Amino acid sequence: MEDTFSPEHLPAVDVLIYNFIAVLAAKAYSLLGVSIDEKEEKKEEEIDFSSIRLAIDTMVLLKNFLENKIENKKFLEIQAMVANLQLAFVNRCKQDNE
Repeated sequence: MEDTFSPEHLPAVDVLIYNFIAVLAAKAYSLLGVSIDEKEEKKEEEIDFSSIRLAIDTMVLLKNFLENKIENKKFLEIQAMVANLQLAFVNRCKQDNE
């Protein structure tokens, strides 16, 4: 039997958007040089600040769109993800300017 893509097997749209935001956050942290496993930082020349900014801006856009459209608990989790990433981004920018 051949495996084919079937949209009806996908989770609800709000779950997909939540997961997409989480993936963006993980990628942005990776670009910042934050490794969840090793806690090592990348060298300064390896950091792609424009891609990180794009990920953060996209997350903010999706967060704002989801306000009052998903359960409050999930919205607060997204809000925290965005805020924590924004803080990490600002802290990294400060480090690079020192």
